[in-house]
Amino acid sequence: MDAAGVDHKDWRQVGGIITPVKDQAHCGSCWAHSVVENVESLAIRDKIVGSDFRGSPQELVSCDRTMDNGCNGGSPMFGFYYLGKHGLETEKEYPYTSGGGVRGACKLEPSLGEVETGEIWQFDGETDMKEFVLKSDTEGGPISIAVYAVPWKTYKSGIFPASECEGQLDHAVQAVGLDLRGDTPYWIVRNSWNTNWGEDGFIRLPYGVNACGLDKMATYADVKKPTTLAIEDVKEQGTPLEVCDEVCQVGAKFVLAKCDDACEKYAGPEAKECESKLCPMVDALGENECTIACTKFFGPKTGTEQVIV
Repeated sequence: MDAAGVDHKDWRQVGGIITPVKDQAHCGSCWAHSVVENVESLAIRDKIVGSDFRGSPQELVSCDRTMDNGCNGGSPMFGFYYLGKHGLETEKEYPYTSGGGVRGACKLEPSLGEVETGEIWQFDGETDMKEFVLKSDTEGGPISIAVYAVPWKTYKSGIFPASECEGQLDHAVQAVGLDLRGDTPYWIVRNSWNTNWGEDGFIRLPYGVNACGLDKMATYADVKKPTTLAIEDVKEQGTPLEVCDEVCQVGAKFVLAKCDDACEKYAGPEAKECESKLCPMVDALGENECTIACTKFFGPKTGTEQVIV
């Protein structure tokens, strides 16, 4: 029981915060599903989106290429980081197509992002996790967790014995509740293996014994509305280099289409080269590297050619 006297919480029963169970099928995209599920939940909790919002795991599978590897696995931490730079599209706009095991080309449309992440938090053990999950409907929430799940394949129902899942973390899921009542307290965990697995897509794991390694990589990220920046919001009277630096300060949030506008406005006859070379760097690189790219493109020129490396 926590300090407020709460001894159980099932976020499935709180205002549509837990969206329907997903099916990753034959693609190692559990990490993307876990990230999207948790972003969905907290965005619905904070009323950034409506309770009918369904995020797109496919966006992360196809487009998050910095550290994650599509159908060959990834890390929720890196997935949250990706969504701090690129808003999450809806599943309707960007449907899941990797169930057959093919990552697919990125078809991101930045202007369609509906929610993005802020600060990323990692929990320090099950007690820390418990305090967050048992908080009020407006302060707590579910958690993205990683587990050893090889023995889960035959799970049907009940509290899964911790002694049967001791191994290396290999699967990402979402802890959606905790019940400390009874002789065996347990976590309620949502999987991404469809509703015909387990308890309608869920599994219960013992609390307090780090069952299946669930406290080793327990995380969540703050969520917020996407940052938008219109071209007219940038320094209208600044030099091209100043404008480009301003773009870099908001990084990938200055979407490619608007970077194209900046190139058209400032690069003149070299606009196409600017769009093909500068804009992808603005979208993909950190602020320091982006500023270097700006200097290379809009800085002093030699002759009529400008090279970005």
